This record gives sequence, structure tokens and C-alpha cells, in this order.
Amino acid sequence: MAMNPSMVLQYIELNLGASIQVLEIDTDDIMEIVRTQTIPTFSLYYPNYQLIEVIPKRDKVPNRFNTFYLKTDLEIIGVSKVLSENYLGNSGLPMAYYDSDPINRQMTADLASMYFQPITWEFESPNILSVYPKTNLLGAFTVQLKTVHPDHLATIPFSMREEFLECALYDVRIALYPIRDRFKNINTTFGSIELFMDKLESAADDKKQLKEKWRENFNKSPRKKKWYYA
Repeated sequence: MAMNPSMVLQYIELNLGASIQVLEIDTDDIMEIVRTQTIPTFSLYYPNYQLIEVIPKRDKVPNRFNTFYLKTDLEIIGVSKVLSENYLGNSGLPMAYYDSDPINRQMTADLASMYFQPITWEFESPNILSVYPKTNLLGAFTVQLKTVHPDHLATIPFSMREEFLECALYDVRIALYPIRDRFKNINTTFGSIELFMDKLESAADDKKQLKEKWRENFNKSPRKKKWYYA
């Protein structure tokens, strides 16, 4: 089952004891915190990957060569891949590359690497992509974007569900702390009632530790581009 806002809200209220205590913020405020704080933070480490088609005639930036607008309804963090079979310039391999002899293939590959130019790119926030080298693109091509997850939360990976919920809970606790800190206890006819403060007070440190954990695991992601040295 895909994650949804109701699931997140239920988890937060359950862990804050909302069934026996009225919270200082309502459900709309809670989901606004998730939308503006949790989703962007989570997306920096585990973004949503979206494939879009770029059509040069439609998406070209005026007065710039090989520079295009990236059209999506989601907030773009960066570009993961540029996939193009319609690229003109240093394309086509010499016939010797297809030789069945592995030694000849390796020698040809070593020579080809001296003058073949790979496709590289530069992303300009919020939605502009420049493709290099500045030779001709013959047609449409595909770009894999790294974006912020949409508000419906269905794109949150199942394997990262617990981590997302944990981060959302920390963000709501952080928001509750300065409100509840003004009234650390409530005097009633039955005596003084101590408020739930310990976990609220440590929420900022807990979130910092969670982000450190994500940062350590960030480079292990299978979709993270890696450099290898021989």
C-alpha cells in the first residue's frame, strides 16, 4: 500500500498521544509542517526520480544554444541522467570497435576515448538544462530529474517509509516545543499536570542524528553516480 497523508497524520497523532490530549496545532497545521519541512528534507537524500521528454523546438531557451527549459509540475532538485540517441557529433564507432577480438576492441576503445566526447550537462535552478558539447541535437531526448516528492506521498519508497514517518514526527515535535515550553505544567483542581516535554526538547537533536544517518548512506544509493579510479 502506497503512503498517503492520512497514514502520516495517524502515525504522528498516535505518537503524540492525541487520543487523550488535545494538541496545540490542528491537523491542517501538522500536514503543512510535513509538506514544507519533512518532504523537502527527505527529498534531498532520497529524491523522486521523474522522466520527462525535452523537445528542442518547444523547450529551447531563446538566444542560447543547446539550452532548454525542463517542464514539470514538481520542484526540481537536479538532473540525474540525460538520455539521447539523437545526438550528432562524435557519434558512430569505427568498425574495428565491433571486432570479436577483445584485444582489438580494447585498443580501439582506448583510442576512441581520446576524441569521443561524452554528453554532459549543467543544471541551472529552477528549471534550465544546458547540454554539452554544443553540437547538434537532431530531435527530442529524455531527461531523468531528481525532484521533491509530491504532496500525495505515494512516491515515497516502501523501504524508506519508517524513516520518513520518523522525520515527520520529529518536525512536528520541533514545532510543538516552543508552544508548549511556555506552559510547562498546568494547574488544575486535581493538582499540577506535567506536560509531555522530554521528547519535544530532544526532537531537534533526534532529527540531526537522522540526517547524519541519511548523509552517511547517501553515497551507497544505487542511483547515486559514482566515480571509479583504476
